[in-house]
Amino acid sequence: MHSHDGRKLRLETGHRACASHAQEVHREGALSIVRGPAMHGRITHYAVLEGIPVAYCAGSDERHPSGRRFVIDATFVHPAHRRKGIAKAMYRAIIDTGTTLVSDWDLSEGAHHLWASLMRDEPMRDVIHFQDGYVARRRSKGTAT
Repeated sequence: MHSHDGRKLRLETGHRACASHAQEVHREGALSIVRGPAMHGRITHYAVLEGIPVAYCAGSDERHPSGRRFVIDATFVHPAHRRKGIAKAMYRAIIDTGTTLVSDWDLSEGAHHLWASLMRDEPMRDVIHFQDGYVARRRSKGTAT
């Protein structure tokens, strides 16, 4: 199985496995962002379009005295749904829960474009680019743009 096929399978089976325990954190028309249950410090967020999972963002959920941090280790958007703002909607939904979002260090070209877009759209200094990745600062609940 190709890596791409494995990621599609993970999208479908992972969402199905956690669907009954998932919590909706954001809704935009027909697009819903849901947070799966925490398992061993790991969480997966899913983008669900009209009941069908089309993307996921997986990573470690860390709690620090300064607040919660989500460190991404994998993001996948189904090829038929790319370049439609779905990954950006997932990232914003995570930030809007009051969580600091941290990229992994090994970013694809598409991920670099996504973070650059967040840097343009978010308030100044809320998205920071470091040599090894990006950080999007959490927002207090109720201050989403």
